[in-house]
Amino acid sequence: MDGRVRNIPQEKWRSFWARAESFHEGLESVRPSRDDACVSMAVHCSIAALDALTVFFLKERSAGQNHFEVVPLLKKMTAKDESAKKQAEDSFRQLANLKMVAEYDDRNASKTEADKAMALCEKIYRFVESELKSAGAFP
Repeated sequence: MDGRVRNIPQEKWRSFWARAESFHEGLESVRPSRDDACVSMAVHCSIAALDALTVFFLKERSAGQNHFEVVPLLKKMTAKDESAKKQAEDSFRQLANLKMVAEYDDRNASKTEADKAMALCEKIYRFVESELKSAGAFP
């Protein structure tokens, strides 16, 4: 892990959240028959959502190639719901591992893996949304 972190102006959180929303909305359209795409979109939705969260609260985002590098940033922030934050961290670790299958393995992701990716993504997305709402980020 190279641990690179970029400082980002807080107002840029909205760009990352808009990206997360876009991936989140797109998940249902690819879900019926595109398991690999579903897993990939779930991962990218989660990354964008977590970037929105860390930019909003810390004015930082992970800039490394290793997706797991967002977890130390999450640990730095204080969440309204620390238990949900821990679940989001765990969910992201599982989801990032599923990405390896969907994007790099010599086999395709299964329906079960796609379903799991969607469920993990939903936990992360809802956690981020809740934290941002609690902080007054949304009108």
